[in-house]
Amino acid sequence: MSKGLPGEVMTQQGLVSGFKFASELQGQQTMGETYTPKPQRQEAIPTIESLREALERFKYQADATKLDDIHLEGARVASLFRRDSDEQTFMVMYKREFYFHFSRHFRHVPDTGYGVLANHKLVHWAALREHRIAAVFPDGRCYAIDGLTFLKYYEEYGTECPNLPGEIATPLSMWVRVF
Repeated sequence: MSKGLPGEVMTQQGLVSGFKFASELQGQQTMGETYTPKPQRQEAIPTIESLREALERFKYQADATKLDDIHLEGARVASLFRRDSDEQTFMVMYKREFYFHFSRHFRHVPDTGYGVLANHKLVHWAALREHRIAAVFPDGRCYAIDGLTFLKYYEEYGTECPNLPGEIATPLSMWVRVF
């Protein structure tokens, strides 16, 4: 058999041709030499899946000290932190997602886009004590707003969620990114 011609072999299906034996490929370029693997993705920040993880993330990212837990109807829903750099106090809560239907539910509001929901009792409590409200999301981002600003927005525009009584909303554009 000549070196440049494909080989032939007898199989159960008949005579098969059009290939080269491994011994004939020596010195020729093979697929293994031309294959370059795709660059690996950098590992993403692990997602946050609970209030406990959100509070830990806030504590270390914002360099804050935990002061107390906040309970609503017997369940821990947030915690109170003091940021060591400027002595600001934050009521930190975990939010699973943004309020995607904010613009659809509140067409009379000048702001558009996503929103953030919070319990009316918690917002009122934070506003009376002059705390900031911080929301940590599963992707690790944290946004904050002054409690009084949140409450004033609700009182001005009446942004109570129609599907969740007792939950009020503000647009994400009013929140400031903490980390």
